Amino acid sequence: MASAIDQLRQKLSVRLIAPLSRRFVIFWTWWSGELVALLPAGMQEVFASAYQRVLITPEDAADVVLPEHVSELVVCLPPEQVLSRSLTLPIAAEENLREVLSFELNRQTPFTVEQAYYDYVVTERNAAQGSITVELVVSPQSIVDELLEKLAKIDLVPDVITTRAADSEKTMPVNLLPVPMRRRPRLTAPRLNTALAAACAVLLVVVLLLPLWLNKQKVAALELQQSAAEIVAEDGLALRRDVKRLAAASEFLLRKKQSGVLVLQVLDEVTRVVPDNTWLTRVDVNGAEVQLQGQSSAAAALIELLEESPLFQNARFRSPVVQVPRTDLERFHLSIELQAADSS
Repeated sequence: MASAIDQLRQKLSVRLIAPLSRRFVIFWTWWSGELVALLPAGMQEVFASAYQRVLITPEDAADVVLPEHVSELVVCLPPEQVLSRSLTLPIAAEENLREVLSFELNRQTPFTVEQAYYDYVVTERNAAQGSITVELVVSPQSIVDELLEKLAKIDLVPDVITTRAADSEKTMPVNLLPVPMRRRPRLTAPRLNTALAAACAVLLVVVLLLPLWLNKQKVAALELQQSAAEIVAEDGLALRRDVKRLAAASEFLLRKKQSGVLVLQVLDEVTRVVPDNTWLTRVDVNGAEVQLQGQSSAAAALIELLEESPLFQNARFRSPVVQVPRTDLERFHLSIELQAADSS
């Protein structure tokens, strides 16, 4: 059981190390073939008739009659006109295998790059050893060029020049046609199926990823709205704090006004209470204390007059009353306290 699992793991690892494009082509070729097999027999015949591959040999070229619609003309060289070599190369060489084989051509065959046309097919990949096995197929340029001239005279242009595999009637998946003469792949039914399958795969990926992308865009939009809402909320909180602060300041001023006496009220009351025979030279209002300095012809009577005011209390002289020389006036300095204003 363990050995079977190891063999399966090795096969999977070998497949995974192949170039992605090659694995993709192999997969879609298989899948498109499976899709065609599911079609009704009539539709399969339509596809088969649209893809007609004609295989001829150089000897048959002069007498061949091609069908009306030929999608691919293949010329099969006899084995004696080609040389095949099996090479083992590092797996890293697969990315630039044609260039690597151009150097191996001089060492592995009697031809140089200028003397032969060549192609290859990878027959094995060994992930454990990190190597690949390549079947190199070579044909002298003189043989291929002579064949092309012969075909051109009868208006035949081959799409592929290949040969048969050893001890087999199947043709090898190689093309010995000069690279500049190789045509671009035609839009045949299998290739069309492959293209359609690839398009389906792309659409499937879009269908799977588009909702995720849309959700991501929605999340980004919601996050942006949330950020904007948080900014507005923060501004609202700051404005609310400012309103509370201003309201507190206004309330403080109102309480201050209600609990205290304005300087203008003090001056007005002092002016009303002080008699005409008294002159004030200085009035100081410091909190709840008011100090009066000046001259009067009856300074002692000022205490009683100030005490009778509902705004003042605790009137007293802060220094002795002094007689002003050569006059009947007295210099005084007294203080009074303000009574708390009626909160009503």
